[in-house]
Amino acid sequence: MLHLGACVLRRGARAAELQSARLRLARRRRSLQRLRRVLEDVGAYSLGFVAGGRRLVLGTFANKLLCFEVGGEAEAVELEGHDEWVQGISSSPDGTEFATQGASGTVLVWSAQELERLGEFRVGTGAPSFRWSNDERWFLVSMRSHAIHLCARTTGTVAARAFGHGGIIYDFAESKDA
Repeated sequence: MLHLGACVLRRGARAAELQSARLRLARRRRSLQRLRRVLEDVGAYSLGFVAGGRRLVLGTFANKLLCFEVGGEAEAVELEGHDEWVQGISSSPDGTEFATQGASGTVLVWSAQELERLGEFRVGTGAPSFRWSNDERWFLVSMRSHAIHLCARTTGTVAARAFGHGGIIYDFAESKDA
């Protein structure tokens, strides 16, 4: 009799786990459907995961950022500040901040948790790509002038330039041990 009771308890626990998994899947499905509607309505040019992957940030052609809680039910938080479409999003290595780059060359730095603007600087018009450095002190910015600029994280001041490419640098990555 005791053995039969344990089997029934295990079956009940499995049923509860299965129900919980179904609810999580339904939540994710609703989140993806909501995201798809937003993408169809607004048009996103860039996206990035911030806050340790807990938030998805979309940069739009409408000069705005839309921030979603991954797997959450809440509506997107809308952030403004760019004067042209948002072409790049980069998360700090520790996940506490992220930066967005507008087509005009303006970089805005944001708090990943509170979604508050922390700073602003210019890196030059039409920089196709930018990344936060591993030590979080710099931004690496690719320029249409066929160079990569090393810019100070707080002011945007160019500290160094690397030349040598014969064309526009559209994307790049920094080694984890650099």
